[in-house]
Amino acid sequence: MIVDENLNDCSNRIVKRLRYSNTLLIIAEILALTAYLIMVFKNIDQKNEIKRLKDKITQEEQMLSLEYSIGYWFINKPEEVNDSILYAFLVENKAWYPDILLKQAKIESGNYKSNVFKNSNNLYGMKRVGLRNSTQRGTYNGYGVYDNWCLSVLDRMLWDIFRFDNKKPTREEYIKALSIYAEGENYTSNFK
Repeated sequence: MIVDENLNDCSNRIVKRLRYSNTLLIIAEILALTAYLIMVFKNIDQKNEIKRLKDKITQEEQMLSLEYSIGYWFINKPEEVNDSILYAFLVENKAWYPDILLKQAKIESGNYKSNVFKNSNNLYGMKRVGLRNSTQRGTYNGYGVYDNWCLSVLDRMLWDIFRFDNKKPTREEYIKALSIYAEGENYTSNFK
């Protein structure tokens, strides 16, 4: 009987130690998994921060490019405007949706023949600007006046930057924003 009790006691101690070592093993596995997850989330945070910084640099580069172009066109007088020249100008200056801006210029300027365009170089029917930076040098009948048509295009791009806080919207968001730009109900249908 004593042998059985000793055997039982020994067996109980072994079971307790196994349970204890299994608990330690489980704790070690949990700690390892936690450390791994912390590394993964830290890596995700770093990637998000890198993306945010790259986006900010891209936005700053766009602004510098636009500022350079504004300075250039204050000094230089552009050639006549037509569809191909305007589209090339929009692409060269990294306009967000050049095809939409081309259509809008044609509509707003009456295909480059409206009085507002002829008298003030205003391709987009921009009104007097009050709350943002602008390339306007005055007004004519409530519309902005520009030294040349290029400056009216760059001012329209400044409107985009101001409207969207310098973050490129989706095409749908961009078209939707044009509904506040114009007076006609079906205005945005011209750009879809």
